[in-house]
Amino acid sequence: MQTLDGHQFTFNGQGEYWMVKSETFELQARLVRAWNALDEPSVTGTVFGAVAGRAWYTEANTTAASSRVHVAMSADRTSTRL
Repeated sequence: MQTLDGHQFTFNGQGEYWMVKSETFELQARLVRAWNALDEPSVTGTVFGAVAGRAWYTEANTTAASSRVHVAMSADRTSTRL
């Protein structure tokens, strides 16, 4: 992964994590166990299984949230669900 300030790092934690969380934007990711060509689970690696995000904006002096966007990998790992 590359951080917003340009640093590179490897992270293989399985679970849900905040990638970005600020006063105006949120992005959350779900990391799931990776698999090989034989559909066998990886011992150490993870991949993005889903991401979700939303933003806040101000309109007529009122703060409102945008629609949430959620994209997830299908159970067969060959397509995505919106």
